[in-house]
Amino acid sequence: MSVLFVNSIIKRQVDILIGRNQIYRDCIRGCLGDSAKEIRIVAYKILRTLISASTITLFFVNHHIDIFIIRTLIRDTRYDSEREQAIRFIRAYLDEPEGANIIPMSIIRAIVAIAEQIDDKFRSVCLETICELAICNPELTCLSGGTKVMLAALLDGPTELIDPIVASFLYLLDTCNSRAYIRTHVELETIISQFSDAYTCKTGYSIDRLTCCAAVLRKFFSSWTGLVYFCIDNLRPVRSIVEALGLPNDDTRKALLGLFFDLFQVSRSNTLNATHTTTTRPAIETIHLVSHFEAVLLMVLVRAGLIEALIELSQDPSKSISQSAITLLTSILEICVKKLPEELSTKIQSLPSLFRLACNFNDEARRHLASSRLAQILGISKARIDTKPYTKTELCYHSENRKFDSIKAHVGLQIDEIQLRIMLNDSEVIGVKDSSKWNWDIIEEIVSGPLLNSKRFDDLIRNTKFVGRLLSFYRPSTRQFCDLPKNAQSTKILSIGIDFIRNLTTTSDGARLLAESRLLVEIAEQFSQLSLLGQGQSSIPPDNIFLKQHFDETMSSNMFSLVRAYSYHPYGMRLLEQSSIYSIYYQLADMRGREDISNAILTSMDFSRQVDGHPRIILSKILTAGSKSLRHAATVYLDQLAQLHKDTFYEWGIPLLVTQLSDPTQEIVGAAVCILQRHCIDHRNIIAFVRTKPDIQQLTVLGNTLLIQSLAVPAGFKYLFESGYLDTETDYWFEYGNVQFVTHAELSISEGLVKGLSKSGFDTFDKDLVMNLQGYLPIQLYGELAKTTEGCAYLASTKHVSEFISQLKSHDDMVTTPAGIMKLKAAIWALGAIGASVSGRSLLVCDEAISLITSMLKSSSVLSVRGTCFYALCVISHNFADIRIMNEIGWSGDLICVPNEPSSILNLPEWNYSGSWPAQQKITFKPLHYKLDALEDEILKCIGNLSNHILATAASKQLALTRQQHPHLFTRPELCVQAWRICTLYHYRVATRRYIQELFERVVFDKSALSIVDKMAGLQLIHIIDEEESARLNENTFKSSLSLLPRDSERKGSPATHSGNKLILPAAHTIRGFDI
Repeated sequence: MSVLFVNSIIKRQVDILIGRNQIYRDCIRGCLGDSAKEIRIVAYKILRTLISASTITLFFVNHHIDIFIIRTLIRDTRYDSEREQAIRFIRAYLDEPEGANIIPMSIIRAIVAIAEQIDDKFRSVCLETICELAICNPELTCLSGGTKVMLAALLDGPTELIDPIVASFLYLLDTCNSRAYIRTHVELETIISQFSDAYTCKTGYSIDRLTCCAAVLRKFFSSWTGLVYFCIDNLRPVRSIVEALGLPNDDTRKALLGLFFDLFQVSRSNTLNATHTTTTRPAIETIHLVSHFEAVLLMVLVRAGLIEALIELSQDPSKSISQSAITLLTSILEICVKKLPEELSTKIQSLPSLFRLACNFNDEARRHLASSRLAQILGISKARIDTKPYTKTELCYHSENRKFDSIKAHVGLQIDEIQLRIMLNDSEVIGVKDSSKWNWDIIEEIVSGPLLNSKRFDDLIRNTKFVGRLLSFYRPSTRQFCDLPKNAQSTKILSIGIDFIRNLTTTSDGARLLAESRLLVEIAEQFSQLSLLGQGQSSIPPDNIFLKQHFDETMSSNMFSLVRAYSYHPYGMRLLEQSSIYSIYYQLADMRGREDISNAILTSMDFSRQVDGHPRIILSKILTAGSKSLRHAATVYLDQLAQLHKDTFYEWGIPLLVTQLSDPTQEIVGAAVCILQRHCIDHRNIIAFVRTKPDIQQLTVLGNTLLIQSLAVPAGFKYLFESGYLDTETDYWFEYGNVQFVTHAELSISEGLVKGLSKSGFDTFDKDLVMNLQGYLPIQLYGELAKTTEGCAYLASTKHVSEFISQLKSHDDMVTTPAGIMKLKAAIWALGAIGASVSGRSLLVCDEAISLITSMLKSSSVLSVRGTCFYALCVISHNFADIRIMNEIGWSGDLICVPNEPSSILNLPEWNYSGSWPAQQKITFKPLHYKLDALEDEILKCIGNLSNHILATAASKQLALTRQQHPHLFTRPELCVQAWRICTLYHYRVATRRYIQELFERVVFDKSALSIVDKMAGLQLIHIIDEEESARLNENTFKSSLSLLPRDSERKGSPATHSGNKLILPAAHTIRGFDI
């Protein structure tokens, strides 16, 4: 019968049938109680197809299917397929609007029990579900024990769930309503206590747990909400973390040092570039918001005693710990210089405690150690001066120029003829033909020194074979340089060759030697053989140095760099023209099948010298006529060229990028748009872009940000205003765009704060939204409009600024709903972006917008709103005309402006805890319609005692004995429902719940049993609002059903309830998930 029903209902319009027909609903419920596992599985699948707010409410309130769900959830591994379908069903209605408010506490308790079971297959998915519920219905989750199991998972894993759990806690901490379900100095401070416990316990602690706790703290400190929370009570939590560095436990110290290395994005080494980890460039380099956050974080940690703690650790006997402390301390001192106000930075850099130790002659050992540490810090700092990570192209470019103008050239001028002969002999070039025996270090000194001295140069070319033999080494026909394998030594030889050729092209005699050496001619011949492939010839000579395999494995691929060395001087350019190199380049540039050659040509040309020279023409040809992969590579290469030639790129590079917007390949168009967005921060590039009169309709879809950037210049404003684009876009931003900007900005900040860390499987960043912003401020319409006088006049005419300020003044009303909070944040961001420009500043003065934002920063009850206020003031502080105003509100700084007293913006008053289930004294079930006898009372008392680990053993023995003597009692649905009611009110582990289920396994949920469940209202909790309504209930029945349960005050470890500690709620208040 059940199978026939299941097969038929799947084929019909079940939503309509079940929504209107009581018979079908009863049949589904009957299937959930069927003895066959397969029937129950299909029933859950059917229920999942019926997900909607109305049907779910109907099933839970009127049909009490939560009884069947919790029975399914706690079954053993034999029923995993059924459990899976039940969990899928629960998660499905969580996706529905208000779905989390319908879920009963009975189900949450069961999910929490599974999440506690470390070896349960469904533990992770249940933890994820609890995290979602904590956001959607924090009250019910907390009262069901969800926050407790979330905290346990933070400490014990799984580590892949750290991100969603931390995100849930941060959400709970954000608003005053949800914050009430976390106890101050209790739950989250448990994480910090693990570091001190590792010292006090001595043994039995887990290194993995310490590392995990450090990672969790890193997540909390990477958010404004987390930082504010850990600064409560005069930085008490932060001080505890810093003070834990002083505990004599190496594992604790290593874990905490790792935390601080990650917080300041410092590499765990003392190499030259250890200050920051290398990453890809951001999409748009506007205002770096994360720098301001890091500055405040640094100020907080310094005030908590971090510098003194690191100085103390630098003297630790353990070399790894002391060296790590020195590296971190040095990096922090450098960060202070860059990000903190000068007065504070100077005070920190003075390192008074370390200098006192270094000057203390009463303790020679410590004095010498402190002096040694000061020397190490100074040495590392000096070694890092003027070091900067470059891209591959930048590195080549800077390397060439740095060597060409190096100090060695000056020293070389002082070398006399005798010294030169000694160097020539030592180089072995003149006396030995075998190049493998040459001393390339000496050759490098000759090339970068004496070769620049005109007198010594004459000696070289007239009296020695040095120049001729070295040029011969690089000729393709000798197969010496071009056959070298690719390694560090070969790269050095290439660099010497480039310098050598560049030096020779600076004089007429040197150019003559280059011409006579036939080096360039031979390279051209090799190119010509290669160009025959593009003209239809099937193969090239087998000894050609540019054969595919040879090109990939040897230095022959760097012949293009040698050719480029000719282009730095007119003499060299003349040689390039004579050898027809560029003519051959035209043939090779778009050759099909050898994109590696085309790429090598592209990256080896100098684009800085001739406005309409061959390199730029060849580049234009590759961009338009090359293969898809080559066009894409050339487009991306324009990004590097824009960095190298910032002063001239707008003249020739921007038109090339605009041309790529018409490419038929979407990937190439997208790359061009991203590059234009990145470099249109420069007004010269914006003006050049507007001059091309781009297609507005096309860019509205692909590059709307680029159009908004164009508003920053008068020409762009005029072009977009006359086209009608501006009015439409402004209306859109006022209604929707501002709210979307909040998401973009917050994701960018989050991405910047976790930069350099490994990403978990729960990466929350939407790359389509963030576009690799890495903590930089996204482009904001109102901010771009405010950069011009015309834009400010237009903003004034829209009255939008007045509306934003009005929303700030209505703060208390706005923060009552999530939608209101988002609108308030949008208004704050908009005003901040407007105030970032000198012209936009005038729009904020009359309405005192800055004072409103400052007031909200210090007093708003929503922490994320306070964070938005902080970042908005950071944006405004970049308008250097407003330094005086920033000083008035207590901020200071040069490049980065921060509050003088971080405590003024990080204060957080303590709050009353509302998450105690014993305090919910007016939550109960519908009274029983009959009176329990003494034996039933005893059974329920024993079930209640199972939650107490002291009484559990005796209770389980008594239950087993009672079942053996009175088995008929355990087949009664009334008693079964009462047992599950107890499980709904109190916490039971999976094993205990499974034992209770086994007790009532013989209960058959037939029609009569289901009727009894309906009369009892199942596990549905009701909320008694006032004493009058409470009096209407049958007091005798109420006491007989609930007085059997042990009070929490009687349980071991449960907090004692204070006399008269009743939850006083207004008449309209209900706990979501409960019904009245």
